[in-house]
Formats: sequence, structure tokens, C-alpha cells
Amino acid sequence: MEEPKIKTIGEHREYMHGIVRLKLFFLHRWLKEHPEETFQNALRNRVDIYRKTHANKGLLNPVEFYFDEEPWLTMEKQAEEIFEQYKDDEAAFEEKAFQVFRPSLDKRLLKDYLDKSGLRGYQCGSLRHNLEANKDNPEAISLGFHIANAVAPHSIFDDPQYLKNCLLQLCDKAETEYGAPLSPPEHGSTRIKNGCPISRRSGSIIWANPLQISSGITDSGVSSSPQEVH
Repeated sequence: MEEPKIKTIGEHREYMHGIVRLKLFFLHRWLKEHPEETFQNALRNRVDIYRKTHANKGLLNPVEFYFDEEPWLTMEKQAEEIFEQYKDDEAAFEEKAFQVFRPSLDKRLLKDYLDKSGLRGYQCGSLRHNLEANKDNPEAISLGFHIANAVAPHSIFDDPQYLKNCLLQLCDKAETEYGAPLSPPEHGSTRIKNGCPISRRSGSIIWANPLQISSGITDSGVSSSPQEVH
């Protein structure tokens, strides 16, 4: 079997351009379906474009976001003007808004390509978890998890047991660190109770208490680049 090749910077550029186009397509549709939300809020919080531009002065997961400074403000303003002009044309908005961000994407491309910091803090191989507060219900707690590729340039799917074992490790941490008890299913079958796991038989994960598990599949989750981009 031929050894996989490390992703080239040309392939990374193709990926970055493609994923930003996809995010712009989503942004247009989201705003059409949620007219009460401002363009600025959706661009900053619904899609991950800022981190891929040279407005991001830090690494992949920056400590600070400079939303209220140049060059981000100009790109944001131009993209919003394009949205107002092409509210009824998803394809035109995607294409024209992409041209606004493209020079900035290319300016940061090499830094993004060489950045290996995305895997810091991954506690379970290619999975990591973080405890998140529910803004609508502060008393509710969810354990979000993120996926990247810690075995690049190999695929996380090369070994059928790999991702399953990562997930089981994550479940063990949920149980020991956050009090999500796991118990055997009744009559040997899996069942769901209150949205949390009660069975890990044969790698099945079913959940059973108020601690909820939510997934976050990152942009590079199945790519050959050893970094998280979500």
C-alpha cells in the first residue's frame, strides 16, 4: 500500500478557498432564513472566516479577535454591501464576497499551512472535549467535542478501531471528570434516556443523564493536514 503524501501548500490553498466559499453559501442562506440577525453578527459568529484571513494576528486558535480593526472592518463592510445587493442570488453573493476575502486568505495561507498548534489540548487522540455553557439555559451543561486528524498524513479511518477508541476515551473522561455515569443497557439493548450515554457495548455510545454530548466536526476533520480548523 502506497504511503499517503503530506498535503502541499497548493492543495491547502484549494481547500481554504473551497471551505470559505462553502461558509459564504451557508451565511447567505442563514441570513435569508433569519432576517432578524445582523450580517455582522452572523459573519463573526456563525461562520469561521476571520481566523483564515490575515486579520487574525495569532495562531489557529487566537487569544484575541480584532473584529473592530482593519483589515477586518473593510472586508466585513464590503461583504455586507454585496449581501444587500444580492440577497436573492446565493451564487452571486458567494462568488463576489469570496473575492473580497481571497487576497487576505492568500496573504495568511503559508502561516496557516505551517501552523501545527491546532492539536494542542486534544485529550483523546483525534478528539477533544470542552465544557460549554448553554446561553439560553445557564443551568444546562453540554460537553462539546471536536475532531481533527492527529495521525496525518494518514486518515483517521485507516484503522477501523482508531476513532472508536478515541470516542471511548472521551466517554471515559466524561464519566470521570464531569459525572456522566455509564451503566449497562437493559436486556442487552441500547436505549436513550435524557440524552446521555448508558451503553458502550461494541463501541455503541448511548447517553443517559442531564450532561449532554454535542459534536463539532471540524473543517479538517478528515483531511491530511494535522490541524483543527472549525
